Amino acid sequence: MGTPGFEHVMLFVQSNTAAYGGQFAKARELARRAAESAQRADEKEVVAGYQARAALREALVGNVTLAKQQAQAGLALSDGRDVEALLALVLGLAGDEGQARRLANNLSERFAENTVVQFNYLPAIRAAVALQGHDAGKAIEVLEPALPYELGQTALTLHPIYVRGQAYLATYQGPAAVAEFQKILDHPGLVTNSTIGALAHPRRRLPTRIF
Repeated sequence: MGTPGFEHVMLFVQSNTAAYGGQFAKARELARRAAESAQRADEKEVVAGYQARAALREALVGNVTLAKQQAQAGLALSDGRDVEALLALVLGLAGDEGQARRLANNLSERFAENTVVQFNYLPAIRAAVALQGHDAGKAIEVLEPALPYELGQTALTLHPIYVRGQAYLATYQGPAAVAEFQKILDHPGLVTNSTIGALAHPRRRLPTRIF
């Protein structure tokens, strides 16, 4: 701690760990401190990334108002590929279909030949939009292109799998949903302390609307 570039990374790792354990008030405070530390180091893109990941945690547990606020703050800081993808997923999960679609379309145009964008980011974003629009069948369908790439390490590592699991739940396909969540549990080295690791665990489900 105190080493330039190291302090904010460790603070945000601690923030993720707190959220994984359901301690969202502590996670928010640590994320705020991480962002301030990165800001002092003049790392604007890192700040935006922290905003985006914090917003995604909130969206995943149903704190949609806060998630949307944080998403707008992140968008004001950066239009980088990974940040924009994270925030598009946030807005999709939070029910802002219009802005999520606009961001997805922008990513598709800007990165038309990019495998990660086309076969990982966009399927997850569009599936989230479909799921929040009560069309879980479409969510499952649009995630099919992600199947060969869903275990890749990206800004949205394992999130296509998580969204698919939620879509199966919404269509009352319990065994299929369990199989998707088990994929997450079977790859702890990929999920690390991501919130979806807690959400996927049958005995450690986080309640929605955590304050």
